[in-house]
Amino acid sequence: ASQYGHTEVLKVLLAAGADPKQANNRAFTPVYTAAEHGQMDALKLLLAAGCDPKQANKDGFSPVYIAAERGRTEALQLLLAAKTNPNQANNEGKTPLHIAAYQGHMHAVECLLRVGADKTLLSNAGATPLDFANRWIRGTRELGREAKRAACAAMLRLDSAVLRPWTQATRAAFPGSFRAGIGTLLGQVSRQRGVPAAKI
Repeated sequence: ASQYGHTEVLKVLLAAGADPKQANNRAFTPVYTAAEHGQMDALKLLLAAGCDPKQANKDGFSPVYIAAERGRTEALQLLLAAKTNPNQANNEGKTPLHIAAYQGHMHAVECLLRVGADKTLLSNAGATPLDFANRWIRGTRELGREAKRAACAAMLRLDSAVLRPWTQATRAAFPGSFRAGIGTLLGQVSRQRGVPAAKI
């Protein structure tokens, strides 16, 4: 029910005494599944029912991690607002920022940096999120992902102060600096590959 966003079914199950914290045979909770598939109404319902947004499976995969991996920015924002740890790593030492950068999810990277995710943390293999973004930029055959990973790498190189929560000053400065820079970067990649930037 959480996977497909069947909130009415979830309400019936919860009213009948179903445990919202019960994991499936892969040790994934309903909150994890809702976050994975971007089912926002289901996710809100489950959090309101007392589900633990920090609960990870035996491999260390948490709802925040899967939201970052799938680029579910809205779900990621909701989970982070529930006081989850943006640096919660899996058993390989990969944080949500590592996987978001690797997948080229620019908005997820931005969201994590804004709440203070640590871009200096190392995976068990000794790699930073920036390493994850840079490692695959030239090797990928997908133009869109190549550009987005390059944009993630650019974000990770920024001074952390640029990505602090909005103030009146940063709200005015940000669109003319960072966002323009990312737009320029995507344009350069599109020209190099001969593909319209709108398709990136």
